[in-house]
Amino acid sequence: MLAAIARAHGSSPAQIALAWLLARSPVVLPIPGTSSVEHLEQNWDVRRIALTPGEVAAISGTSRR
Repeated sequence: MLAAIARAHGSSPAQIALAWLLARSPVVLPIPGTSSVEHLEQNWDVRRIALTPGEVAAISGTSRR
């Protein structure tokens, strides 16, 4: 599921996971580790990913089909 949502956003599954954490609550602040400048930039780009409520629910495992 993460892979499909990632493809839809032109992102990686890891970026979608971070975007999901950010979408869950305005008081959640994930602190991902980085191993390179490229990884840092990928993490920073997460702020531009706007998941739909349906995507958030699907990732949370609460989507209704």
